[in-house]
Amino acid sequence: MDILTKKIQNACGQKALVRVGRHDIEPEDTYSFGFALEMSRDFLLLNTVTDRFDLDGWEVLWLSDVTSFKTRFLRSDFTIKALAARGQVPSLPPSVDLTSFGSLLTSVCENFPLVSLYRELADPESCEVGRVEFASDDFLTLHWISPTAVWENDVRRFKTSDVTRLRFGSDYEYTLALMAGLLNKTVLH
Repeated sequence: MDILTKKIQNACGQKALVRVGRHDIEPEDTYSFGFALEMSRDFLLLNTVTDRFDLDGWEVLWLSDVTSFKTRFLRSDFTIKALAARGQVPSLPPSVDLTSFGSLLTSVCENFPLVSLYRELADPESCEVGRVEFASDDFLTLHWISPTAVWENDVRRFKTSDVTRLRFGSDYEYTLALMAGLLNKTVLH
């Protein structure tokens, strides 16, 4: 086990706040922030933290893409204190299976109506949001929803090898699902 993998494993064991860099994909000054919750052979699951100092859904990153990983960084102590003051505690999403990409998507879609897929190497400027219609370890199909919660007559097929990040359970996906009529308006987020 290499040093980076050991650091990630330790952070997951402590449910630590982390800063993750993927500098072969993103610029050197771009990071993901969140609580390291679980890792598998291929994936890292984070409960994401926004720059507003709140928890906002979950993100799955490919371990092979991680180039830097820190548990101590600028404002890490303040972020932890701010979340505590707001009563926000990191949590695992309902039953996410990190065994393979197909099992990951299938398990996420059982509990969340929409996902955001990033294909940062194939198309750095886009984020595809929608409902997964089919998922395997090789490809997936996504029924795309517009940024104004309108279902498009467009089921898109993507190679799983092009997906670099998966987000779900954030306020953005929640709001689109609510506006698209996928959620009961009386359900609390």
